[in-house]
Amino acid sequence: FQLALVEADTGRVRYFGDTRAAVQDLAFSPDGRFLASCERAAESDRLAPVRVWEVDTFREVVALDGHL
Repeated sequence: FQLALVEADTGRVRYFGDTRAAVQDLAFSPDGRFLASCERAAESDRLAPVRVWEVDTFREVVALDGHL
């Protein structure tokens, strides 16, 4: 799976790195510099990772394992 961000003013599509599963939730930081994504856990007892991406560079800053 891959995250894509569409710039509303230009229509340009920008792609972030690959995720291991389908993304369930997204949230921007208040200043818009970071995007957090939560992947859908494949099994109900498995905890899904939360990944934090830097919007300007499209790089993954951190992956936080063990979250519901």
